[in-house]
Amino acid sequence: MSSHISDRTIRQLGLKPHRVETIINTLFGGSETKPREKGLYAIEIKALDESFSVCLEALWEEKICGFVPKVNDRIILRELKNRKIEITDSVSGEYEIDLLIGADLLRSLLTGEIVELDCGLTAVHTKLGWTIMGKQKGTSSMGNVMTTLSMHCRSVNLTEMWDFECLGIIDPSQSICMKKAQSEHLNDFREKITILPCERYEVGLPRKSDFRNLPDNKELSWERHKKMVKRMKARGFLCEYHEVSDDWERLKIIERVPEYELKNEKCHYLPHRPVIKMQSETIKIRPVFDASASEKGKPSLNHCLFKGINLIELIPDEIDRFRTYPIGLSGVCWLHCLLVCWTLSYWLMLSVANQDRDFLRFFYPCVEELVYRHCRVVFGVSCSPFLLNASILYLLDNSPPEFHDMVENLKGSFYVDNCLTGVNDPCDQASFIERTQTLMSRGGFNLSGWVSNVACEFISKYSCEVSVLGLLWNLDAHKLRCSIDFEVLSYETVISKRLILSLVQKIFDPMGILCAVTFLPKILLQDTWKLKVGSDIEMPPDVSKKFFQWVNEL
Repeated sequence: MSSHISDRTIRQLGLKPHRVETIINTLFGGSETKPREKGLYAIEIKALDESFSVCLEALWEEKICGFVPKVNDRIILRELKNRKIEITDSVSGEYEIDLLIGADLLRSLLTGEIVELDCGLTAVHTKLGWTIMGKQKGTSSMGNVMTTLSMHCRSVNLTEMWDFECLGIIDPSQSICMKKAQSEHLNDFREKITILPCERYEVGLPRKSDFRNLPDNKELSWERHKKMVKRMKARGFLCEYHEVSDDWERLKIIERVPEYELKNEKCHYLPHRPVIKMQSETIKIRPVFDASASEKGKPSLNHCLFKGINLIELIPDEIDRFRTYPIGLSGVCWLHCLLVCWTLSYWLMLSVANQDRDFLRFFYPCVEELVYRHCRVVFGVSCSPFLLNASILYLLDNSPPEFHDMVENLKGSFYVDNCLTGVNDPCDQASFIERTQTLMSRGGFNLSGWVSNVACEFISKYSCEVSVLGLLWNLDAHKLRCSIDFEVLSYETVISKRLILSLVQKIFDPMGILCAVTFLPKILLQDTWKLKVGSDIEMPPDVSKKFFQWVNEL
């Protein structure tokens, strides 16, 4: 049996068929329908906690079925809760079924876990969640009870602009699943982490269950590589970009893949491009690797790795703890800082386990097809923040007894590479910084670049404004504010969807202080999407007028 997707979902997601098939349906009783052409769509479905996903092909169907009731009986829900069975759609309401998963895929989804409920129903666990089936005791209704599976399309990211998840508000079942996955991956990380003789940590990539579906991505990467080389050669930056890669190879951050390993089927290639900032005092040209690149209908590397919990949710608590101290401290964490005409960041100092390095291949920035691979954690791979946080947590959990008085403080003070903390007494400031640096150096970490609203020998800045977790910290007044750096638009500016999206994304408000202000452009963005016009097409006068007014009032 094939899978089917509703016409409504196809239109909402703007999907395009990759081929058309002629279908004849054989019905009960042996009768057959007339031949009919139907589009075949490549889609991807995944569990709410992103621990599993699978790509499948689904045929177009105008309407899959009628109303299917959800589980809303309190007795059943209570029993499910007691048995720690979380279902994702235990709400009443007539919601259409938009995806029917065929029997050809069902076998690969079943985990084998089956629970017989006291009410007579049976709970069957799949890799996409729990489904409930059967007949309830004492009922004679012919209605079915089932749980449908949620479908998410990776290509539709715009909804994140108005998704409650960006504020940390998500479905309770999704939150529980994510926390469970976080705990499992942390335990796996602690079991597999290796401390090298140079005190550097060696870590593996946190794979999700669908990692085996990861394609090599070689053809896509090579096509993008050729265009990048041609562009950099025309701009005169190819030699400088080549030198950066030479430095990395000399420092053993990357290595060339031996000829005898080039034919290994289990590998993945990452496209890359240089980011050029000639005004920078340190890194003028740096490579950026695109781990989200994928061929149509196939997963990317980022999709197959566990990225951890939404770190944005942690910022309000970090800020609240930071504000309890009259003397604030902020430092940046590096791993064995080395100077090679630029500062080597912590990402590049976490070693990647040998068995995972072939999934971090890339083409050397030259005309020839030279294949290299990363030996260190790559900035741009979604799991990198998780690996860094897990490494710091591992270090703190295994700290000597003389540091236990400050471990709990530091556990709640790190946000990726930023340490945000403080002290209550100016006399304790220098001692706290010195002890913190000593503790972190045990794992090869170097906390530097300390700033504070009170001067001391370790402080590099104690006046003016500095950036702290995306906010601006006024060191003189010890106050925080959101950074809004918009140019006043003239009425000659063409207002398009692209412009609205780019300006709205410039506002970073982790505390939710500006929610009332940023609400209007997000509503406008939703409205413009309904117009189904291109990203660079000028918006209607009424939309442009509202957006002009909003920007200029900021």
